[in-house]
Amino acid sequence: MNLIPINYNLTFEPDLEKFRFKGKEILTFELKPHSAKTSRGEVKQIVLDAVDLKIVNCQLLMAKKNIVNSFKLVAKEEKLIISLSRGVKQGSYELRIEFEGILNDKLAGFYRSKYIVDGKEKYLATTQFEATDARRAFPCIDDPSYKATFDVTVVIDRRLTAISNTLPIESKKNNEKTVLKPSLTSGVKDAVSTMQNKKKIIKFDRTPLMSTYLLYLGVGEFEFLEEKYKKTLIRIATTPGKSVYGKFALGCAKKSLDFFEKYFDYLYPLKKLDLIAIPDFATGAMENWGAITFRENALLFYSGKSSKATMQRIAEVVAHEIAHQWFGNLVTMNWWDDLWLNESFATYMGNKVVDHYWPEWKVWDQFVTDTVFGGMALDSLKSSHPIKVKVKNTAELEELFDEIAYEKGGSILRMLDLYLGEVVFREGLRNYIKYFIYRNAEAKDLWNCLEKVSDKPVVEIMQKFIKQVGFPKISVREKNNVLFFQQRRFLFEGKDEKSVWKIPLVLRNGKDIMRQIYLPEKKLTLRFNPKEKLATINHNYSGFYVSDYSSVLLKSMAQSSRFYSDSDKIGLIHDLFALILAGEKNLEELFYLINTFFSQENSSIVLHYIIAKLTGIYLLLRDERSKKFATQFSKRVLDRIVGYEPKASENILETFLRVAALSSLTLFNDNEVAFFVNKKFISYLEDEKSLHSDLRSIVYSSAIWFDDRNYKVLKKSYEESIIQEEKAKLLTAMGFSKNRDRIKETLEYIMSPKVPFAFLPYAVSSASRNPYAKEDSLDWLIKSWPRLIKSSGGLANMLLRKILKSIVPVCGVGYEKEIEKFLRENKISGLERTIDQTLEELRINSRFAHRYKINIPSMSQV
Repeated sequence: MNLIPINYNLTFEPDLEKFRFKGKEILTFELKPHSAKTSRGEVKQIVLDAVDLKIVNCQLLMAKKNIVNSFKLVAKEEKLIISLSRGVKQGSYELRIEFEGILNDKLAGFYRSKYIVDGKEKYLATTQFEATDARRAFPCIDDPSYKATFDVTVVIDRRLTAISNTLPIESKKNNEKTVLKPSLTSGVKDAVSTMQNKKKIIKFDRTPLMSTYLLYLGVGEFEFLEEKYKKTLIRIATTPGKSVYGKFALGCAKKSLDFFEKYFDYLYPLKKLDLIAIPDFATGAMENWGAITFRENALLFYSGKSSKATMQRIAEVVAHEIAHQWFGNLVTMNWWDDLWLNESFATYMGNKVVDHYWPEWKVWDQFVTDTVFGGMALDSLKSSHPIKVKVKNTAELEELFDEIAYEKGGSILRMLDLYLGEVVFREGLRNYIKYFIYRNAEAKDLWNCLEKVSDKPVVEIMQKFIKQVGFPKISVREKNNVLFFQQRRFLFEGKDEKSVWKIPLVLRNGKDIMRQIYLPEKKLTLRFNPKEKLATINHNYSGFYVSDYSSVLLKSMAQSSRFYSDSDKIGLIHDLFALILAGEKNLEELFYLINTFFSQENSSIVLHYIIAKLTGIYLLLRDERSKKFATQFSKRVLDRIVGYEPKASENILETFLRVAALSSLTLFNDNEVAFFVNKKFISYLEDEKSLHSDLRSIVYSSAIWFDDRNYKVLKKSYEESIIQEEKAKLLTAMGFSKNRDRIKETLEYIMSPKVPFAFLPYAVSSASRNPYAKEDSLDWLIKSWPRLIKSSGGLANMLLRKILKSIVPVCGVGYEKEIEKFLRENKISGLERTIDQTLEELRINSRFAHRYKINIPSMSQV
């Protein structure tokens, strides 16, 4: 028999002083046969998902008699096993459970989050249930395919406010008045008198049919900023004094709702949508249906202090999470092996919204550098994994929230969208949404919908890209007016000659004419008009593959470079460097390409990418060549293109470029930048408001780099600031000192209670890019490992993953054996694949460093 949950009637009573909660549950469920052959079976045992809970009582009533014989929690399996005194047959039942739990500090389940108001430390309670942490708050079937409705009630202090997925339908004081409560002793709703006259009871409206991971409950001193979009109430919810800073996000939410209702041709189904700023939060945001939670710095915009980068980040994250309200919430993956379907679509569709309302940001060029290349970086490893992964147990889930699910998945969808065309792609999505509304679906269901409306081989293309690990490298050469294409898997280490993809290619020639072709096999020949001259085989970097042009072809392509888009230019550099890292090309070819093709380049995003690439090479090699080129490009940018000072009318890409140039020249101890930073910092000390919001991050970091005396000033600013974005910038700056004592101080400081665990990656990523901090970063990782492990588990593992991937691949060069021995001997459950990937990245960087630099000095020699 199969237990099908129909409704969870949940009552929670959190205690924000003792950090505990009590709960009562009425689970209405049906027992159904797995198949017609098992219709006569009986059930004598009920198994639910539960962990970190104390089960006080369980009841299943038949003829007014409780037939629960015993119950026990099996912690290792995260199960609640309820044994019955008699068998139950097919039909509907109510299971009543009374339980208690802890408001933990693990950023998962039902947890507590600390914040400061007027110098006083306070807490709120909030939930984070994705992927499988609803079981930490109440016993349930914690599986996305087992959808149910939820009726949530909370008993809380009168001074507090509660938020759930839906609006309250009843709120009353618990003032010694008779209140209807589900009883665990009689099996009926008894009238019981409550003596706690400082409490109130809030009952929320029933939710739509949805998965457990989308349920939300928040309790605290929330304040709101609200507006209406049509009939939908949109609210920004924050801790006291911060709601006013949610105005930009509120506007983004209205724009996103309008866009998606039109795009999917289906109205947002709830009466309200809350965007909730949580002080302690593991990820950027979480798409709980109707109650989206965010990190504060992904939702709140402080005019005069928040940068354009933060503005764009807020727009992207809000759009991403609201996309989930359709793709993920309304239609949900059947099981976690299709997690990517949720995340990649939200990634891609979120960018559509941003491009629609802010076309001047050129998000599709940024998408190539951040999303496409980010996915490729991980997928170039032997230790990568397919987009669709078999999930054997819940411990494996957290590692799936990675660049493959988000970045590669989003990139594949972009490739498919561009291949099918906007109208056809949208029509397929609309059909998919309408057919699977309030149900679960698999990736193949979507491919079938898209293939039906397009009459193109969507299924065979996507099956290869989804189920096969890695991505192709397409080699192309020309002879006698014929182009010869050949594909094989691209890898930084090793070879794979067996994998073959079905690949849509977009060619562009020297007459600015595009041509779409299809590469279904390992090899393909194509006759080409010699007068047209090939410009690129991956126009706008629309496809998820690396292009490897013969040297002869690459030189002839230079004649068509005027037809290159910014994404074409960036792609040319990216692909060549990828081939260099793989040992297939030489670094001299990159320097030649940059010097020949791009010495007079004026595109902000192309120059930004070049400076970042050259600076990254320098951090690995400490060579004069990359330093020289990076310096030349950075100085030209500041002197001739964007200038040192931000302009009111400048494009966001110019803002990003300026910061990249200043950052690179800071690393090279440039005197003009030192003078500029010092002048800005002195003005900042005299008048905090004088420092432009788009210069704050770089001025904070550079001020410490150039003058160690500024460290204490900014550390004090970190401790006094209540703005999460500012605290992140200041903590990042503290990792960018040339004084090793300061570096050690910072790395020890971030393990103190003054720094939330979720903030560790800010300082760690900064220190790992600091050439003076490499040894100390490694030492800190090893010494802090036991304390880091204590904070691991659930989404906290995502933070540990960031820490590992920031430090090991760069700082471990020269210490490969020691690092591998340590990580192999000190594994963390749920991070096994991350450790393999991190060590592979270290080997790749070490090989690159040894190839171009024979002697790698220790940092103590710097």
